[in-house]
Amino acid sequence: RAGLLQRALGSIVCQTYPHWEALVVDNHSSDDTDEIVDGCNDNRIRLLKVHNHGVIALSRNLGIRAASGEYIAFLDSDDWWTPRKLEESLTYLKKGNDLVYHDLMVVTKHNQRVLWRKARTRVLESPVFEDLIANGNALNNSSVVIRKSILKAINCLSEDP
Repeated sequence: RAGLLQRALGSIVCQTYPHWEALVVDNHSSDDTDEIVDGCNDNRIRLLKVHNHGVIALSRNLGIRAASGEYIAFLDSDDWWTPRKLEESLTYLKKGNDLVYHDLMVVTKHNQRVLWRKARTRVLESPVFEDLIANGNALNNSSVVIRKSILKAINCLSEDP
């Protein structure tokens, strides 16, 4: 998905919050991923290689462990962020929240101009852990920003297929 990766990385480079690093975790793809990352010419973007054997959490965990920042924001290669995504998310995290997530707009066509449908999340009920177990995941991956210390405390994401 090298072509999509370029758009995703471009949305990171355009963030109004300037203190970010982007770790691209590649499962030894045979497309132009290496060239796309090199072409960004930004030392805040690094390429990591892994053989994840179909376990996406293994790739995510490599990125989490390699990250130098206090917060982790996930962005899948087929998604992109609006320019204020990190700035707005950090506003809530700096108030003491451990995790931020939000709705995403759904784009179904290459040159779609109107964003008319949201991939909605839901408000989690307390106790949150019980809500997630009973009602399933409420979080859209590319919307999540979380304290790295939380992920480290649980030994990152489960790699159990």
